[in-house]
Order: sequence, then C-alpha cells, then structure tokens
Amino acid sequence: MAGPTLYFIIDQHQGQPYSVERAVEDMTRAATVEAIAAGNYIERPKFGAGRSTLQSVIECDMASGVARDVTAEIAMLVSQRWSDQGEPLKGWQRDFLETHCASHVVRAFDVEAA
Repeated sequence: MAGPTLYFIIDQHQGQPYSVERAVEDMTRAATVEAIAAGNYIERPKFGAGRSTLQSVIECDMASGVARDVTAEIAMLVSQRWSDQGEPLKGWQRDFLETHCASHVVRAFDVEAA
C-alpha cells in the first residue's frame, strides 16, 4: 500500500501489550504526540497516582514498507509540549519521561520547577 507515514502506538492493558486502534487520520506524527501529551495512555487506578502504560511508538512508511521504533523521538516531542505549558509534571508524566527519555530530560523539568 503506497501512502503516508503512520504511527502505531503499542500500549499495555492488564499487563499485556496491544496495538491501539485508531482511525488512519489520527495516526499522523502530530496527532500521536497530541494524544500522548493529553494523557490518553495512562492507567488510572481508583486510588493513588496514574502511570504511563505506553510501551512504544512505531513509525511505518507505507510507501517504502520500512518501519522503525521512534518512541524516544516522540517522547522528546511530548516533553517539549509539556515544557511549553510551563506546569509542573504530574506523576504519570514523570513516569513516561523516565521510561522513554534520557535522565537529563526529567532533570530539566526539576530545574524549571525550582
């Protein structure tokens, strides 16, 4: 299939990974960053803080048939979105950054909050 570059999200539900079903128009890079930044992939327990359940983001160039893991790239874009908002990180946001970014990214938020 020739076509656009699509971004597949691998999330976790009840401890098992699964591919998130989304409309093709919602599988762009920008829409993927927006969905993650908005907190669409977190576990919300009845008690206590939520945590990120996102496992990975896979970029698929439908024209060439090439796929690659772009989780770290997308995580950096998400962190920039949160930084631009200028608010302290929530627990699930910190968890997401600690899992998918280098430690200096989390420390940068700590410095901004101080």
